[in-house]
Amino acid sequence: MRFHNEKRIEVRLARMAERLGVSADRVEHLQCRYRDWEQRFRQHPLFEQLHAKVTAAWRFLQDPKVPKKEKALVLAAIGYVVMPVDLVPDWLPVVGLVDDLLAMGLALSVVDRHAVEAGAGEGQGSPEDDAESPRAGDDDGALADPTSTSN
Repeated sequence: MRFHNEKRIEVRLARMAERLGVSADRVEHLQCRYRDWEQRFRQHPLFEQLHAKVTAAWRFLQDPKVPKKEKALVLAAIGYVVMPVDLVPDWLPVVGLVDDLLAMGLALSVVDRHAVEAGAGEGQGSPEDDAESPRAGDDDGALADPTSTSN
């Protein structure tokens, strides 16, 4: 997965260096630092969770089976968080961010609920369920014959 086109980043950094009067070596150093930062960021577990949630929300919004009411609710929650005008101003300590967190929590719960329902509706469980369920033919999970009387 790539966030940006590398060539575009190089061109932007070169233009920035030219405007600021910085040497090409400095630009190369900044490019290396950016790549290191990007690699560390992608490997962070929170980024993986965030990426999974954003992907799930995108699929939720693209799914034609999802009711328009639920899509509107998720879009309204995202819009509320992005808008600069809130019911409770963000500059208030703690309380200012609670309303944004509640709006995003509501949106994520709707998306998660839909994902669970879609998985159950298709007859597909989660990978954890598959790992824990015994399979026919396994010694541990072999089905016993109800007519046999072995002890």
